[in-house]
Amino acid sequence: MKILLKDPLLQFLIAGLCLFFLLSFLSQEQFSEKEIVVDRETLLTFIQYRTKAFRKDVAAQRLDAMSDKEREQLTSDYVQEEAMYRESKSMGLAGDDYVIRRRMVQKLEFITQGFVEQELNKTEQGLVEYFAENISDYYIEPAITFTHVFLSTKKLTAEQRQPEIEILKQRLIEQDVQISQATQYGERFPFHVNYVEKTPDFIASHFGEEFSAAVFNIRPDDTNIWLGPIASEYGLHLINVRKNLLGREAELEQVRNIVEQDYHQFLLRQEQQKAYDKIVERYRVVTP
Repeated sequence: MKILLKDPLLQFLIAGLCLFFLLSFLSQEQFSEKEIVVDRETLLTFIQYRTKAFRKDVAAQRLDAMSDKEREQLTSDYVQEEAMYRESKSMGLAGDDYVIRRRMVQKLEFITQGFVEQELNKTEQGLVEYFAENISDYYIEPAITFTHVFLSTKKLTAEQRQPEIEILKQRLIEQDVQISQATQYGERFPFHVNYVEKTPDFIASHFGEEFSAAVFNIRPDDTNIWLGPIASEYGLHLINVRKNLLGREAELEQVRNIVEQDYHQFLLRQEQQKAYDKIVERYRVVTP
């Protein structure tokens, strides 16, 4: 037996077998590290961490209520996060709990963003095309500029105050009262006397929906004259509209700064997703 063990050929065979088993073990471990298993239990755990509601039955209800598209998106989100986590782990950013895991992923995302941002290919033509495809996002709301004189209907009804406000209107017209003088007439209003380039929603928040609709229906040729009275939630108003701008699609130069920022973020998201996809492609996703 001792003689056999001293045989160089036998020693070579034993060493070869040991090396074979070692390599087989390492290759299996490496293969499993490149395999992402996505089953129901995985998704239930993922949902619980995402929603910060650690009830498996609630997570199961959420999962079962998802459409195929929503479930596919959830799976994609998990796979991307898991791949990013493993990559960050392989870079030495180790951690055990989910908070650290998310921070590790965020670190890698931050690093990825830095590299991606340097490679962004922003062009004027690309900006113009992006604006054209998303022009509805830059719609310019209608805007109105006016001043008003107010009479409250808290103690007296609108009908009771009608004669008084008609006399007041006549005075404003005859004396050609300007915006700067309007505060000398009528009563104190809870908000403002002058409104400059305000949207329908803003006006409605101060006066009510019906008032807002009425003033925005004033035609451009009826500006710079005293009109009304128009009723609001507070009382009666005599209105002098200075400018009534219709809603319209924006020209690029009007919103260039905003569009440039949005275009940059759009390209950044695109390139980041490509980078994430390349990382995910290194793994084999298993869905039992």
